[in-house]
Amino acid sequence: MRVTISAFILSLAVCLIGYQAWAADEPAAAPAAEPVKEAAPPAPPPPPIPALSVRREQQQNTLLQKWYGEQTVSLKTSAGDFVGIWQEDTSGNPVGALLMLHDASQMPDWPAQLQPLRQYLSQHGWATLSISLPEPVPRALPPRPEPVKLPAPAPAEGAEAKNPDGTPAEASKQPEAKEKEPKDPAEKPADKDGQPPESKVVYNDANGKMGDGNLPPAQPPKPEVLPAPPAEPLAQERISAGLALLKEKQQYNNSLLGVGLGAARAAYFLVQHQGDPAQQAPGGAPLTPPFQALLMINPHMNITGLADFNLTQAFSNPKLPVLDISYRDHPAAPNAASIRKSAARKNNLAAFEQHLVQEPQGSDLGEEQVNRIVRGFLVKYAKGKQIKGGAEAP
Repeated sequence: MRVTISAFILSLAVCLIGYQAWAADEPAAAPAAEPVKEAAPPAPPPPPIPALSVRREQQQNTLLQKWYGEQTVSLKTSAGDFVGIWQEDTSGNPVGALLMLHDASQMPDWPAQLQPLRQYLSQHGWATLSISLPEPVPRALPPRPEPVKLPAPAPAEGAEAKNPDGTPAEASKQPEAKEKEPKDPAEKPADKDGQPPESKVVYNDANGKMGDGNLPPAQPPKPEVLPAPPAEPLAQERISAGLALLKEKQQYNNSLLGVGLGAARAAYFLVQHQGDPAQQAPGGAPLTPPFQALLMINPHMNITGLADFNLTQAFSNPKLPVLDISYRDHPAAPNAASIRKSAARKNNLAAFEQHLVQEPQGSDLGEEQVNRIVRGFLVKYAKGKQIKGGAEAP
C-alpha cells in the first residue's frame, strides 16, 4: 500500500514539474493596447458675411426703424429688403407725392436737405417717401507711375569709385563670406555625441498641422466676405419699388427729387423708362406719366460705373418740367449749371428753372430758400387734385 501511494505521489510530482516547464516555454500575453486617440475633426469654416457696405446699410436700417417707428416702411427687391420713410400729408388738402433720393454716404432723412423738406412739404399738401439707396461703386485708384531711374553719376578724376549705396566699389568685388550655418537643415553639423540635432518641428493643436514650435499658432480661417450686389441696377430697382409703393397708397400724381448722386440716379431712371406707358389711376382718373416732374439739388453730372451716361440725357423729353438747384459755394457748381442750362435750351424744355443758392447748414436761410423754391415749383408744374369715384373731391 505504501509503495502504491509513493508511486502515485512521485508521478504527480513529475506531472507538475512538466507542466511548469511547458508553461515557462509559452510567451507572456501582451498587455492590452491602449485605444488610439483620433484627431479632432477640423472646425467648420465660419459662415460667409455680407460686404461692408451691406452691413453698414443693415445697421442704418435698424436705427431708422428704431428712430422713426411707424413712419418706416419695408420695401422688397430681388437683392433683399430695404427701408423707406413715409410721411403723409398733414394739411388735409393732398395735392401729390414726392419720391426722394438721398446723396452718396447719406441716409433717407439727411438733416441738411431731406429732413426739412419732408416736414415742410407735408404741411402744404405733399406726401413724401424717402428711400434708402446703396453705396455707389468706389472710383478706382489711378496706377502709380514707376519711379524714374537716374543713371549713377560718373566719379570725378582721382576719386574712389563707389556704389549707389555709398560703399566702395572694390568692396563689392570681394568674395562673400561663407555662412556660418547652412540653409538646409539636413546639412547642420552633428552634436558632440555624433547624433543629428533634435528636430524643431512640432504638432500644432490649433490647426492640426506640423510646424515650427517657435511660431505662434495659426489663426483660425477668416470668414468669406460675400460681394455686394451691383449698386446701380439695385438703385434703379429700388426706385421702381418706391413708385410701386406710392401706387399702393393711391398716389398717382408723383414727382421725383434727388440730391447729389440721387439726382443723377433719378435722371438715369427717367432715361431708362422714357417709353413706359402712362399709368391709369382707379376711379376714372386721367392717364398720367410715372413722374410729373424732376427736381434736382446740387446734382452730379455722371455716375461711376456708367461711363455712357450723362445727366443731360434726361432732358430729351421736352414736356418734362425740371428744377435745377445748385450750391454756389461748390467750385464746380457754376460751370456744371451752365452746361445743364445749355442742354435744356437745346432740347426746348417747356419748363426749366435753375437757381444758385447757399448750401443749407442746419436751420438757416439756405434751408428755407430751398424749401420755398421746391414747393413753388411743385405747385406751379406738378400740383394735382384729389379724385374720388371718378370725380373731383369737394
